[in-house]
Amino acid sequence: MSIADFFTFSRILVTPFVVYFIFVNNFVIASILFIYCSISDLLDGYLARKYNLVNERGNFLDPLADRNRHFASSPRRTERPLLCGSPPPPSSTRR
Repeated sequence: MSIADFFTFSRILVTPFVVYFIFVNNFVIASILFIYCSISDLLDGYLARKYNLVNERGNFLDPLADRNRHFASSPRRTERPLLCGSPPPPSSTRR
């Protein structure tokens, strides 16, 4: 396993923790982990190209890790009331 693959696997493993810390309203740790994922994504691509570490596993897992991170951290997906069983807030209808 190359260092580029390590960064890809680490992004996949860290993403659930980002979501967890968003749910418990610890946005500082969630932001730090999200920034780590973003920087490791840059390093992963840079190292894979520079040192010719491109392989089939990386070609499959890198886009998967990116989509996983973006999907998990998007605001629509992490709305606390909808996922915790509470009803959504009432919509304001103006007359």
